[in-house]
Amino acid sequence: MQSLKRKLAKAPNQALPISPSHLTAMYQFIYVNNPQDLALWCCILVGFFGLLRKKSICPEEDLAKLDPVKMLTVRKVVVDRTEGIALLYINFAKTMQFGQKDLVIPLVKNNCQALDPIYHLDLLLTRTRAPLDHPAFSYRKPSGSLGYISHKMFTGKLKNLLSRAGFSPDKFSGHSLRRGGATFLYQCGASTLEIQAGGDWISSVFTRYLFVGLEERLNSQHLMSRNLPR
Repeated sequence: MQSLKRKLAKAPNQALPISPSHLTAMYQFIYVNNPQDLALWCCILVGFFGLLRKKSICPEEDLAKLDPVKMLTVRKVVVDRTEGIALLYINFAKTMQFGQKDLVIPLVKNNCQALDPIYHLDLLLTRTRAPLDHPAFSYRKPSGSLGYISHKMFTGKLKNLLSRAGFSPDKFSGHSLRRGGATFLYQCGASTLEIQAGGDWISSVFTRYLFVGLEERLNSQHLMSRNLPR
């Protein structure tokens, strides 16, 4: 088996991380006055800053499968515009499938309106006024009925946005937001413990999601060089 692994070995096809520069480029194709666009953008920002898995924020398309206990609902998103903070209550995820704990994820306001989750979440919740047990990223259709960003819709529209912004959509996936948020946090100087806690990873496996580019590798070399004896 080891011989076969060596013979057939190839680099894993891992989706690239989405960075703040990707998001900024994508935002020019988002129209916040369009209810569906606004709901989609909120979903994207929450996925990025909350380091969340796609399944934690987007329910299945089949209405019969909607379970308000397991999914992120309107009830589980609390926005305090005055304090500039939002709290997300997650009680079902890959690492907690039996409701063994409640995870509270804070999001904070930032100075870039295009990437400000508080600004967009407040707009969405105020305009939509969906029932508390409806999916968090719901929106009003022209008919007045409610729609929501489903698992399938999210992936398709994310790739479409990336393409319109000039990026190769095949190199990204819904997981690119979680990986991108973790990578950005790493680049900002967060400790491994902060990243692990932020993404609710139960082991150090999260380190393989971090994208370490040439600049970070060069910084590592400079760090060693500066600490050699003279």
